[in-house]
Amino acid sequence: ALWTQWAQARAVQVLPRINCQNSSTVNEILTNSATRTKWVDQLVQLVDANGYNGLNIDFESGPANDRAALTSFISALAQRLHAQGKRLSICMSATTNGSTTASRSGIFDYPALSQVVDYPVVMGWGLHWATSAPGSQDDITWEKQVFQYVASLPEHAKFIAGLNLYAMDWPDGGGPSHPASSYEFGTEMARLAQFGATPTWDSATDSMTASYTDAGVPHVVWFENAATDGDRIALAKSDGLGGVAFWRLGAEDQSLWSDPLLAPGSGF
Repeated sequence: ALWTQWAQARAVQVLPRINCQNSSTVNEILTNSATRTKWVDQLVQLVDANGYNGLNIDFESGPANDRAALTSFISALAQRLHAQGKRLSICMSATTNGSTTASRSGIFDYPALSQVVDYPVVMGWGLHWATSAPGSQDDITWEKQVFQYVASLPEHAKFIAGLNLYAMDWPDGGGPSHPASSYEFGTEMARLAQFGATPTWDSATDSMTASYTDAGVPHVVWFENAATDGDRIALAKSDGLGGVAFWRLGAEDQSLWSDPLLAPGSGF
């Protein structure tokens, strides 16, 4: 594709994201021998046919008891891709302790996966979600614990700290009956301006928050901006992680790109 060639001409590696967030489908891919073989073969063929530099695997919501199966699948895929000079990345739900039973992160064997992939990406968010009560997705105290766990691992310098660039906007107290909507940073800032809301910094979480009323319905918003994400970038650097990733680029706080740790040649 032209966009792949455009990126590679500018020394940008192209590793498309292969996304599955259905637990039964993830289980089928990992544990059904025929399905697994077909997936590995077709993923390798996909990379070869399109001239990609590799792949990013984003399998979320998989059952914790598929932990060994995921490691085996990723190991097999990595071996095939590495044989062709390609690279492999994997997105992993955040953990503060490497629990083998946690509902979101238990499937990810951080030490084992970091041995076989090139870029293990820790999705450093998830404390609050669409159907939870409103709150910071990545409270800085919790984020420190995530990064400290990673820093304790032998391959910690390979890990990439995943940071979120979007806002979550909960109506009427949130919860299952009033789920949040997710908005790009730029879109949410326009919404807040429309309703006359002024974001404030929450010192306890090192996150931004705001509230407003739309048609009589109260809303609470939590998000990160360039300053608070900058604190997390510095934290990842100080804990010895190998770099940062963002979900997702396109409408982020443009001040983010003034962060010296993101400058070319910063070594991070």
